[in-house]
Amino acid sequence: DPIGEVLKYNNEWELTVKGIYRDLPDNVTAPHKAVISMPTLWSRERGNYSWNGGDSWPEFIRVADGVDPVELNRRINEMLQKNLPDTESLQLVIDAAPLTDTYMSNDEVRRMDRIMLVLSLALLFITTLNYVLITIASLSKRAKSIGIHKCNGAGSPTIFSMFIIETLMVLGCALVLMVILTLVFGDMIKDTINITPKQMLEPSRLWVPISIMLIFVLIGGIIPGRIFSRIPVSNIFRRFSSRRNPWTRTLLCVEFAGVTFIVCMMTVAALQYHEVMNHDLGYNPERVVIAEVPGQTAKEVDAAYNALRDLPVIEGLSASYYNPVWGYSGMMVSDNSGNDLFSSRYDACINGYIDFMGMTLIKGREPRDDNEIAVNEEFARLMNWGDDIVGRIVPESSKIAKHPVTVTGLLRDFNIGGFFEEPMPYLMFYNRYFYPAMYLRVKEPFKQNLLQLEESMKELFPAYDIEFSLMEKEISDTYENVRQFRNATVMACVVILFITLMGFIGYIRNEVQRRGKEIAIRKVNGAESHHLFSLLIRDIVSIAVPSIIAGAVAAWFTGKIWLEQFTVEVNFLAGYYILASIAVLVAIVLCVYVMTRKIVKENPVIRLKNE
Repeated sequence: DPIGEVLKYNNEWELTVKGIYRDLPDNVTAPHKAVISMPTLWSRERGNYSWNGGDSWPEFIRVADGVDPVELNRRINEMLQKNLPDTESLQLVIDAAPLTDTYMSNDEVRRMDRIMLVLSLALLFITTLNYVLITIASLSKRAKSIGIHKCNGAGSPTIFSMFIIETLMVLGCALVLMVILTLVFGDMIKDTINITPKQMLEPSRLWVPISIMLIFVLIGGIIPGRIFSRIPVSNIFRRFSSRRNPWTRTLLCVEFAGVTFIVCMMTVAALQYHEVMNHDLGYNPERVVIAEVPGQTAKEVDAAYNALRDLPVIEGLSASYYNPVWGYSGMMVSDNSGNDLFSSRYDACINGYIDFMGMTLIKGREPRDDNEIAVNEEFARLMNWGDDIVGRIVPESSKIAKHPVTVTGLLRDFNIGGFFEEPMPYLMFYNRYFYPAMYLRVKEPFKQNLLQLEESMKELFPAYDIEFSLMEKEISDTYENVRQFRNATVMACVVILFITLMGFIGYIRNEVQRRGKEIAIRKVNGAESHHLFSLLIRDIVSIAVPSIIAGAVAAWFTGKIWLEQFTVEVNFLAGYYILASIAVLVAIVLCVYVMTRKIVKENPVIRLKNE
């Protein structure tokens, strides 16, 4: 019975268990294992959701049955206008939406949903059409066996059903292999698409693999079955001569376009991930670790600060309430008359924070007492201050502080919360003692000194379990969705290249068999090897070039949708699309060369001796 048990949060707060609730399912956007009331946080000076702090927060409203969300929003915002009417520079909006719709209404989720749908459909149809291509490529070899079946009484429906059954058998083997691969690579799957294999196969999701199997049977079984069932029985009595089938050329076009699409998307995803991970942030997170150091009084905070500063593995030390990776809370900024102008991010830092973080101070200096602030370029621009920034007096009517403050410095804009937002206005307060996090820059060798730092923390604060987080790791976590998308496209690219290669090899073999005697006759009449290679490659290139262009264009449109979420993009992106397309074309030409080299080099007598 947990009711009444007392827990300690970070060895600081005593919390009494008042209730227990059922575990939440996996498909929730805000998973948690415990709930603490807001008054409990406020009493510990954590959080401030009121008209005097914070510029936005979520609330939950349970409405009566039958309430129209549109009418509800109209009534709420009507109330808002009566109490806080819009101004020329500021608009306040409250938007109430059904909780079950909030996830899928998120712009990022909808964008990724569309892109992943395109990728999955490309994989599905290329895989299916590749099976059709391989099957049709075997037409010349299987024609006589079909004729024998027909001579023994098999009609077209029987031949058709043979290929449907064959497709089902192949599909059954594929399902077994899928289960094995899912179990073996379960962790990789979860890391890529944020879902476990168990969740993938839940009853509510079984319609997905069932639908895919039906599509595979319909396309991969019916098309070859119809073609083979129409083979005339006379093929058993004469030498079968395969012809150029428009089906195979069409399927090959689709495959080439699909491969180019996936390769281009993989290229864009990999380059963009590298760009956001290496783009200039405006501050330096290298070798910085974050720790929540205990201390309730000024004396305790000073003691902790001095003890950490003197550690031999520490290169530098600073502290603030927030940091650029986490993002900042917001506050309304007003003019001298008290009219709201815009919402600004803000932070409270100790002396030396700007230098420690590697931020660029364009003018002036950082704040040194409660009556001073520093602002960034975007803040100054929104205030229309021009170049005359340092020394500005901001009165208490501005709502920035309860007393006038002086601007002592101008900071260059730096990235806040990842390259998903344009530069935000920011102001920095001075704070001597009250900060929840300390930032420690560890000396090289980093890993070795970090282990030493952890041991030192246990000795300095034996009563506390202090955990470190690496700022660079938190930055990479910010782009977790980008990394997952990159990995998904890489996996899709590897799979589709393997699948396409099998189909392409089947097509080339069929072409070699169909044109073997033609090549032999050309050699007898004096054709050189490079002329024959040129002849075979030109035929494939005529199919590949328009298909590659179509695939690259489709990737450009899809990539453009995905890149909308970023404020920075890869330079010369069009050039990378062209390079990726050329790489696909070169790979196709090399494959043709390798597959046809034997027949081009062989003695023409071998092909013509039976004539």
